[in-house]
This record gives sequence, structure tokens and C-alpha cells, in this order.
Amino acid sequence: MWIVERINQKQNYISGIFKEEKDLKKFLSNIRTKYLNDQLIKFENVKYPFYILETINEKLNIHKFTVLQTKKVLSEKEQNSLCYQTIYTITKDFSSLDFGADLMGYLEHEHIDS
Repeated sequence: MWIVERINQKQNYISGIFKEEKDLKKFLSNIRTKYLNDQLIKFENVKYPFYILETINEKLNIHKFTVLQTKKVLSEKEQNSLCYQTIYTITKDFSSLDFGADLMGYLEHEHIDS
């Protein structure tokens, strides 16, 4: 599975999820040049459905994404100073049509407050 994360100084979010490399390439070819350098592409050995756990530390403005084949949230001990987590259920390809916007809220997800 190809996961595209947009990372810049203001925010980071998943901008694309693709099963096929050809779909990843098509997505990247449509990104405006000013956003292209912000994209981090990772290959994850998972199959649909899978989960993405977002851990957020608001104090440091850090968002970390972990791809999981089974649903799991962090224990209080693992969380340390994390403020909250969001777990996304991924059942099909996803891409953000507006390359400058975080559209992860359209994915099925649950908020886990600690």
C-alpha cells in the first residue's frame, strides 16, 4: 500500500492512500509544483482494511501516523505527553483533491481522548 503524507512547517496529514503504484503516479502527476516537495511517500505491507493511528502532541504540534493491520490504540504509558489519538479505518483508496487542504476528516475515524 502506498501512503502519501504531506509534511510542512504548518501541518502534516495523509494526502493519499493507493493500492496500485499507477494510481500513486497519477495522483503525484496532478499535484501542483508548490506542494510536490512536501509529499513523503511510504510503502506499507498491509491489505484493506487497515488502520492509521494518528497521535497528536498539541504542545509540540506533532502529528505522527502509524499504519496498523489490526486496530490498536496506545496505552496511557505509551502515550507519554500525547494529548489525543485518532484512528482511521481505511477500506479503499483515498486522495485529497485539494492538495493544500487536510481532508482526512472524510475518512471513517474515531477520536480517542486521554
